[in-house]
Amino acid sequence: MGDPVRLCHALVIGVDRYEEGSADLSGCVAGARALAQVLADADYQVALLVSNAPAAHQRPTLDNVRLRLGLLQDLPTPPARVLFYFAGHGAQRDGAPHLLAEDAQRAGWLPLRE
Repeated sequence: MGDPVRLCHALVIGVDRYEEGSADLSGCVAGARALAQVLADADYQVALLVSNAPAAHQRPTLDNVRLRLGLLQDLPTPPARVLFYFAGHGAQRDGAPHLLAEDAQRAGWLPLRE
């Protein structure tokens, strides 16, 4: 009948609290949750990682972010659109931009080139 339906996917991340506690933010989780709802209402398949999630697999740790990015790369049918949204701290290291997951102090930083 034609090409299979190509879905739109989103990875939405909000980090208000960091493990070390010294660089906490406010509003990132609320913004991520609001965007995730708008995208879901627009028929996106949304993966949401937020620092106040009750389950460990829903928290924005470095491992979880990398896992979710890998899942997006391994989709059997290329999606029509992919949206990546990150609300939290970022930093420069060796001249390259990085995102800081909630466990950045312990696990390391995520280079944007990943």
